[in-house]
Amino acid sequence: MVTFVGHAICGHDSVLLGLHRAFSEGSFFSSYLLSGPEHIGKKTLALECIGLLFCSERKEGEACGSCLGCRHFRAGTHPDFMLISPNPETGIIVIEEVRATRSFLNQKPWMGSYKAVLVDNCHALNRNSQNAILKVLEEPRGNSVFFLVTSRPMSLLPTLRSRCVSLKSSLVPEPEIASFVGSLGALSDEASLLATLSRGKPALAHRLYTNLSYRQKYREEYEQALSIFTSTRAKRLGRLDECSGEGLWNFLEHSFYIAYSLLRAKYGFNHHLPDKQLSLRYSESELAGILDAITKAKKGIESHINSKLLLQNLFLKLK
Repeated sequence: MVTFVGHAICGHDSVLLGLHRAFSEGSFFSSYLLSGPEHIGKKTLALECIGLLFCSERKEGEACGSCLGCRHFRAGTHPDFMLISPNPETGIIVIEEVRATRSFLNQKPWMGSYKAVLVDNCHALNRNSQNAILKVLEEPRGNSVFFLVTSRPMSLLPTLRSRCVSLKSSLVPEPEIASFVGSLGALSDEASLLATLSRGKPALAHRLYTNLSYRQKYREEYEQALSIFTSTRAKRLGRLDECSGEGLWNFLEHSFYIAYSLLRAKYGFNHHLPDKQLSLRYSESELAGILDAITKAKKGIESHINSKLLLQNLFLKLK
């Protein structure tokens, strides 16, 4: 676990050290694509790298946290930083926001020497928005950096992906997450539980620990996914319309964990088994087929394939 100017970063050592060296020395590329599962800390990693750029008093390659640049960045008021995220109501990033980056980058830095843009959940860019951002990246500026952050890189145009240095982060081992949550103040048993519930995602573990209402919502989503596994095929198909939008992706995430836990139980790993009787319904090959169907469904969503067809294929594999 490494701490920079903002938050502790859990895991991702190889990616982290390479980026830290490049940004502390000013030898970074103009655009990066950070990809990997949701809630593993990709955005936090990007923010910390940008924070290194904005620090005017770095010591031994670390941001000081107290200079004017660090204080403004931590407060969210740095004039040389632009954060673009999906609209919370529509879930998309409109092209007007992308076009605004061009005028933003054309201006000289107000504070220090660099400007930075972070596009979070960039898979929410539609085709026109992606083409617009591609045009911006095709005209790199020596004093600026672009971070694109996503859990669904295949939703992006190949030409857009090719313009960026691609860095992939993966899930973090449970012991590291337990240690991370423990550093936040959780007791040993709670830290262990949250490490398990977060399934390798430290940012999710952090949110589950600090936000009790979100923890309840997360548990309810898990129970809904589990009920799909335990219901009859007719009832299951009748609930197709319940899974849509971001709820569909969350359902697939929970379903993958359930099927994976059932498969592990076949090999004697049943400490977190969701339903002991449920594991007896399926053979190892059937569970492997379910995991494959879930993986294909997630890839299909990234490629904008009809989600109802993807779910039908998955539901028909469940008993």
